[in-house]
Amino acid sequence: MVQTIRRLTDLPAGARILDVGCGDALSLPMLSSLAPDAEAWGIEIDEHTILPDNPLRDRIYNKPLGDPMYRGMTFDLITTLDVVEHIEDDDAAIDDMMRMLNPGGWLVLTVPAGPNLWTAHDELNLHFRRYTRGGLTSLLERHGELLDCRHLYNALALPKVLLAAMHRFRPAKPSPPKSPGGPVNRILQAYCTVESTLAQKVRVPFGSSLIAVARKPISLAMPTPQTAGSPLSAAA
Repeated sequence: MVQTIRRLTDLPAGARILDVGCGDALSLPMLSSLAPDAEAWGIEIDEHTILPDNPLRDRIYNKPLGDPMYRGMTFDLITTLDVVEHIEDDDAAIDDMMRMLNPGGWLVLTVPAGPNLWTAHDELNLHFRRYTRGGLTSLLERHGELLDCRHLYNALALPKVLLAAMHRFRPAKPSPPKSPGGPVNRILQAYCTVESTLAQKVRVPFGSSLIAVARKPISLAMPTPQTAGSPLSAAA
């Protein structure tokens, strides 16, 4: 994901970055490494996911998108990775994030792909939808300039199709999936790394996820200047 963001964006030194749906802020150190002196903050409305002793806790805010506390805050990059599918009004969510970008700023998001891949696990994870490439393209083009939209995890699409078919013929109560053992995880991680590298050169028309990059047009007027200090300096 780091390589993808670096390839598709050109962040200035001192960039301000926001990760919407950041969980326990595991992504913030990685995002801070995308540009010299960059600083990253997060939004996570489920406070139970944030450990009390997390040293980055003061960089995580728990107000939902659209809350008045975010007025005047601006960022050069906003990421939201496997989050928008959890939001009922995804159109309003994209609009809120675009409003928080500086003109020329980037929005990078990932979502689960393929309505036909819907399974009980989507229900367990409280998804409102899975996306088609055309549907995600249309959503983003209503709010900004779409730079790229492509499938991820291409090899996982077929197993997901089979799993979805099995769930349709043999409905089962949703239950948390079991994590594979360490060796299997390492093999899958290596494979996904190779697949991600190849996908940058060859666009595959299927996959279990989508990644998209949109940009706020530079011609738009600048938002209200933020106050001094951290762009998330308002009290949570």
